[in-house]
Amino acid sequence: MPISSRVPVRIVPFILVIACTTVLAVFLPPELMARPRVDFTMVIRDDIPLPGEVLARPPESIVDRMFETILSDSWRIDYMSLDASGRSVYRERFWTVNDPTPTTHENELYDEYMLRLTYTLANFCPHDALDWDERGDIALRFGVPPSRSLFMGDVLAYIDPPAEFWVYPRIGMSVRFIDPALKGWYQVGTDLKYLTDGRRPGSGQVTGPIEYGWGKLEAEGYRVIQDVPTAYEYQQQAEPLLLLYEVVTAAGPDGATDVAINWQVPMSQLGFSETEDGGLRASILKRIRILNADNDVLNSQARRSTIHCECREALASGLLITDEWRVDMQPGEYTIAISVEDSSSRRRGIGRSSVHVQDYTAPRLLMSDIQLAIEVGSGEKFLRMGRMVVPKPVHAFPASGELVVYFELYGLAEDRNGGSRFTITTKIEGREHRAHESWFRRLLGVQKRAVSSTVVAVGEAPSTQHWYSVVLENLKTDIYDLLIVVKDANSKQEVSRIVSFTVVEE
Repeated sequence: MPISSRVPVRIVPFILVIACTTVLAVFLPPELMARPRVDFTMVIRDDIPLPGEVLARPPESIVDRMFETILSDSWRIDYMSLDASGRSVYRERFWTVNDPTPTTHENELYDEYMLRLTYTLANFCPHDALDWDERGDIALRFGVPPSRSLFMGDVLAYIDPPAEFWVYPRIGMSVRFIDPALKGWYQVGTDLKYLTDGRRPGSGQVTGPIEYGWGKLEAEGYRVIQDVPTAYEYQQQAEPLLLLYEVVTAAGPDGATDVAINWQVPMSQLGFSETEDGGLRASILKRIRILNADNDVLNSQARRSTIHCECREALASGLLITDEWRVDMQPGEYTIAISVEDSSSRRRGIGRSSVHVQDYTAPRLLMSDIQLAIEVGSGEKFLRMGRMVVPKPVHAFPASGELVVYFELYGLAEDRNGGSRFTITTKIEGREHRAHESWFRRLLGVQKRAVSSTVVAVGEAPSTQHWYSVVLENLKTDIYDLLIVVKDANSKQEVSRIVSFTVVEE
């Protein structure tokens, strides 16, 4: 007798669906079962639903937490050990030291971090308007990514919490955040299965890139976010202008020191426009700012200059515009910032140097900084002791050329003829040679890439200037240190200075 099925025909499809689903759940790997079902790009919000006074002047506790996030470990320890007044001074100096355009009143780095903080307070504080999750930490450190991908969770195989993927193309990394407690509070991580130490969701992070779902970009992101910041960069809006510069000191009037900021920019990078007479003209804005050891601004100036060029063929010749900025400064420790901006393209070259300004008033033999020059002669610009010394801020010379060495001496003893007499010992040594030189060769005094000479010179007293040329044809490509030792033949006093330069191939 045939047995008929008691299962209604309309129920069979549902049973088949359940059976297939069960088979998939048992036999398919989790990475296929846990596919996110929603994938869309979130547009960065422009509206900030927070009170204006909070954004304009965040509370002290918020600023403290931001600094805890962006500071390196050692700096954070120093910062947290200070009282409220000390932290305020620390923050002010931090922004000053890391100002990407120190010659202007604007501080783009500060503005950038305030924008990041504003965005963080508006978008990554799910429970409290002033308490952000780990998405805010990453946004403060690296900025808001160009886009954020949101994935909804899937609980078919196991709990797969909602997640966000942030991609930073410029850095070459991505960061994954998950919401394990399903309350909108995101943390850096991969999946509930990989939370550390078996602790409850939200109590810890993963210890490293593991197995499923962790691609190269994500592994790089994990590596980067574990590193502490060592520098704070700001991306300029325009392509930077190549600025070559140096700071050279010499004796100045009334006990001050003459500080020359010599600089060069490529003519080809400036925006030239045609003039009525058929020539070309460009305009540049130069700024200088001097800060003391406490980062207080002592001097801030701006000048505008016009550059003329005969034809466009000259722009492709590789010519450099050479100029200088002279200031008188008292001995001490300073930070000197300089910028040169092309008025047409807004390209800007920025330089910053920590400078020790020497005291040239001591009653003994003294020597100015060594100046590597293009030429020494007569003219109306670049005057040193009444003589034109054209600077060469980029200390790179072709092997077939020569360099001009210029320096000044003070406190020379006067001889019977009212002048001075001194010996000059010049030693040039390559750094690559010195680094790879064996102890045996050093013991024997073999100096394959070292040149040394001594000459007797005369000059005025008590101060004089001296210059000479050095032929480079026997020097190979390397970075060299040029040491000059001067000995006064009358007083027997010695003084020395050192400067570095590079010999390059043709």
